[in-house]
Amino acid sequence: MSSIFVTDAQMPRSLAVIPSLGKRGLKVTAGEETKFAMGFFSKYCKQRITYPSPQKNKKEFVDFLLKTLRKNDYDVLFPVADTCLEPIVSNEEEISQYTSIALPPSKIFLRAYDKGITLEIVMKNVISCPKT
Repeated sequence: MSSIFVTDAQMPRSLAVIPSLGKRGLKVTAGEETKFAMGFFSKYCKQRITYPSPQKNKKEFVDFLLKTLRKNDYDVLFPVADTCLEPIVSNEEEISQYTSIALPPSKIFLRAYDKGITLEIVMKNVISCPKT
């Protein structure tokens, strides 16, 4: 059975992701910085992990995440919200040594995630769009 680690279990989006994966027979571990995250109470959440705040201390979060990934055999890391996206993307190379990340490679991801870069691409007429 494949094992997936879903971050940001408090976010409403996670409440869609966790059951969707669980219904497909995947073992879902949910992570969040609070012990009472909504996603922890899903019947499809098989394991709960409370991690350091990625917003307050990115380094501590990444260190904890790497330690967790080393100790457990997760097939995929599924970051859900912005607070985890940035530290995960910034540490993609090291994290990818332990699991796959459910995101495109960082260079591609950042082109869509960073609105300034997206606007630069649009302004060069690489993507057609209305002037407004």
